[in-house]
Amino acid sequence: ASAAAAADGGEIAQAFTGCVGEVVQTYLRYLPSALRSTLLREEDPASSGTRTARRCLAAAAHFGDSRGMRFWALLTQTLSESGGCDAKATRRDRAFSRASDGPSADEQADVPDGGADTGDAASVLEGAEGHGDLPACFDSLRGSAIVRAERIASTTARVVEDRDRARRKASELLMLQQYSPSMRILLEAEPGDGNFKADSLLACLTAAIHDPSSLHNSVKLVATNLIANGDTDDGVNLLCLIGKGADACRYLQADGQWEKAAWLAKATLSPEECSTILRRWAAHLTSAGVNQKVRAMEVLVSMGHFNKVLEMLYAEQQYMVAAMLLECLKEAKSDAGQPNLQESIYLEYARQLADAELREGAAYYAEKAGAAGERFLLTLAGP
Repeated sequence: ASAAAAADGGEIAQAFTGCVGEVVQTYLRYLPSALRSTLLREEDPASSGTRTARRCLAAAAHFGDSRGMRFWALLTQTLSESGGCDAKATRRDRAFSRASDGPSADEQADVPDGGADTGDAASVLEGAEGHGDLPACFDSLRGSAIVRAERIASTTARVVEDRDRARRKASELLMLQQYSPSMRILLEAEPGDGNFKADSLLACLTAAIHDPSSLHNSVKLVATNLIANGDTDDGVNLLCLIGKGADACRYLQADGQWEKAAWLAKATLSPEECSTILRRWAAHLTSAGVNQKVRAMEVLVSMGHFNKVLEMLYAEQQYMVAAMLLECLKEAKSDAGQPNLQESIYLEYARQLADAELREGAAYYAEKAGAAGERFLLTLAGP
């Protein structure tokens, strides 16, 4: 009786699996033609390194999975840029050159007034397919050249000179006449003094005109005093003025301005310094008091730190996303991390598929899971 019941159960499971396959095939037939083409077509060898990522993106867009769209679009763009595509490299070089020279009038006109791109499916898909940059909703996670170009354009559009303040400074400087003593007096201003900031900035101006040898130290002293007095933004401006962008980013992070520190690092620092700043941001996002692990993974993906992303996905039991990320990395011939971690991810994903009665898929990923996967295959093939 028990053998008959087991046989009946096997037949039911087999029938159920067949039904699932038929449902999937039926659903595929009713998908929009563009999406079905993306999911099923043979890919151009030049873009094969992002094939799985773009399919995952298309599926996420179809089902309205906004979090998935952001993740797969960001991954597709990062893999495309790291894949050595000459055309993309040329575009990035031209963009960075334009950013260094400042934005043109047309580029300034294209900068939104404080708004952000909505990041709709069409714009995300277009950027990920290589027809443009990711939408503005990705902000500082996009490429360095576009971050730099947009920030320069945005800042240029917003700057308005305060001529009255400039005239007051000039008048005071003319009245002082004795420049070195006046600088010492100006720098001795206490933070509680109502003229503290004005006196400090006037000291920097005096040094720039009449004592260039002391300019660097004077500006740094004034900047740190301003930051210590709670005026972080003006202190950061002065640090950037003397080429201390890395210090400026650290002060911004200490002040809780993590996003501003990120775009400043992307736009002005060397890759090594930028990586340090972004790693601190990712660590902050994963801290117990913040717990924004999804955002942290986006930051790490934008940096190309895929092994850390895999570790986080595994810890969060997001085995499907982790397995698809591994497939994307292998297609792009990128470092896929430690073999033990890879096998663990594939094994857990195989178990999930087996629980869903998707035995063929479970067997496929179990074969990638090393010795543990072989043992799982035996149980999968058993009665």
